[in-house]
Amino acid sequence: MDLKEGRNSIDDGFYRLNVLDILLIGIILTGASGVLLFTGLGLNWGGASPSEASVFLAGRPTHRMNLEQNGESPLLDGAMVLEVQDGRIRVRKSDCANQICVNSGWIERPGAVIACVPNQVMIEIKTEKGAFLDAVVQ
Repeated sequence: MDLKEGRNSIDDGFYRLNVLDILLIGIILTGASGVLLFTGLGLNWGGASPSEASVFLAGRPTHRMNLEQNGESPLLDGAMVLEVQDGRIRVRKSDCANQICVNSGWIERPGAVIACVPNQVMIEIKTEKGAFLDAVVQ
């Protein structure tokens, strides 16, 4: 085995790991797993399980929907229909043009929001502990 110019290079094309390489790999793996843990991985970092969804019309809270009771609820004289199933909620039907609120699908985590701008409707998941703080912007 003849060594080339670098002390870790070997003629057969393989690279020999040294202590600093192993340390760098460990730091990268630790950082990546930390990012995965802190982004949630489906875990509820808000504390309590979601218990209700608040519905806002034109910025004012108008309805509270219990996420433990499956069912549908019409809004705006049937122009929009909300569906609750297995602790999650979605907009099943809406008369808005782009259907972005319908295509948003199910939400179930505290702080998750569905918004329908044309109908001025917003649905937000709440917990028994209160508001879920995601970020503070100044």
